[in-house]
Amino acid sequence: MTERIPLDDLTSDQLDQLYERLDLLQRGAVERSALLEEARDALETAGINEAHGGESWPRLVPAIEQLAKRAEQAEDLLRVAHETSNRSEAERARAAATIECVRQLHQPAPGGSGGSGGLSFNSGARCNACDHPYRCDTIRTLDQAQQPTATEAPC
Repeated sequence: MTERIPLDDLTSDQLDQLYERLDLLQRGAVERSALLEEARDALETAGINEAHGGESWPRLVPAIEQLAKRAEQAEDLLRVAHETSNRSEAERARAAATIECVRQLHQPAPGGSGGSGGLSFNSGARCNACDHPYRCDTIRTLDQAQQPTATEAPC
C-alpha cells in the first residue's frame, strides 16, 4: 500500500493528480454501469434471463452494487478533495494577509517618532515596530522566505 500524504502537506500538484485520478475512476464507473445496463437489456431482449430460470441477471447484482459503492466512494473522495482545497486556499489567504500586516508594522519609523526618532546615529532609519536598524530581522526573514531555494522550483 502506498504511503499517504497528510492533508496539510498536500501540494496543489498532488491535489491535481488526485482530481485526475478521481475523474478517471468516475468515468470508469459510469462506463461500467452503462455496459451493465446494456448487458441487462440484451439479456432481457434475448429472453436469456427467462430461459435460465431468471438466474442470469441476479448474478450481476453484486457487481452492480460494487460499482454503486465505488461511485459513492468517488463522490466522497471528490467532496473531501474540494473541502481540503478550499481550506488550504483560505489558510494561504490568511497567512498572506498576516504577513502583509507584519510588513506594514515593520516599516521605517518616520522622523521624530519611535524610541530613537526613527533614526540611529550610526545606521540610519530604524524599524517602527521593534526599533532595530531598518531592514530588521523580521523583514529580512520574510524576504528570505519569499526567495526560492536552489532545491525549490519558482512558482
